[in-house]
Amino acid sequence: MHPILFTLIITPLALFGTSQILVTLGNTSGNRLLEYYGRALASFLALILCAIYGTIASAILNVFGYGGLGQWTTARAFKWTMLFSTGVWFEIEDEKDWRNTTRPAVFVGNHQTELDVAFLGHLFPKYCSVSAKASLKKVPVLGWFSTCDAASRRYKQEYS
Repeated sequence: MHPILFTLIITPLALFGTSQILVTLGNTSGNRLLEYYGRALASFLALILCAIYGTIASAILNVFGYGGLGQWTTARAFKWTMLFSTGVWFEIEDEKDWRNTTRPAVFVGNHQTELDVAFLGHLFPKYCSVSAKASLKKVPVLGWFSTCDAASRRYKQEYS
């Protein structure tokens, strides 16, 4: 196996394993700080992994005419990745299905913690659109995802 490919595969696995060891050690020893650092590492890895996934998924969905699902599928991926890596889960009580039946609608997240992004992953309806600061375009991976999804929306508006 090529050394670069090997590094690209092993590094995330090693970081994820480290995060899970920190969480486990923190739980068993009662050391909340250790547990916090393990969960923080796992959530940052989940965010990076899902941003990479979102960039690729948005491009592929756009090719097949489903570019509007890029944000939704990435949010769902982050929701499940956070559950498996950190144990974070939200229950959304929406008996009347307002999220999927009311348009227009605005969901606002202030992004003060990683939990905000995970919460929005539970909340996003299909074909939602996300607005972000222009400065986020300069952030590696996350900026690529934002730019790719925005380009797919512009393309669909211009050629539909």
